[in-house]
Amino acid sequence: MLNIFGASTNKSLNTADLAHSSEKKYGGNGRLHRVMLSRDGLGFDPTGLERAAKAAQEIEKSTHAGLAFDVFQQRELTKQLEHGVQQAAYEMRTRHYELGRVKDEGVEARQTLVACLSAY
Repeated sequence: MLNIFGASTNKSLNTADLAHSSEKKYGGNGRLHRVMLSRDGLGFDPTGLERAAKAAQEIEKSTHAGLAFDVFQQRELTKQLEHGVQQAAYEMRTRHYELGRVKDEGVEARQTLVACLSAY
């Protein structure tokens, strides 16, 4: 096959070739290789997932695993309750503004009625 510059190339490019060339280029660092492949859209960098799985296994082996789970549950419950408080405060402000709007409409209606009655 001829490329743009006229040189003949019969070599097909695949991920194994990319891996080999990147190991040469970046000194054989596997993590850097995975990052380079993920940036190019050719792969997935599983290092974060692997670290999370290892941490989960260590937590399960711990004698305090139940306590850690309870702490996480309490933290999630606290977040939910805080969200509920924020939601209630938002609803209270909404009702306050609506009451003010109804009050202003009533004042305006009374003023219009007084103006109409005084004209007669």
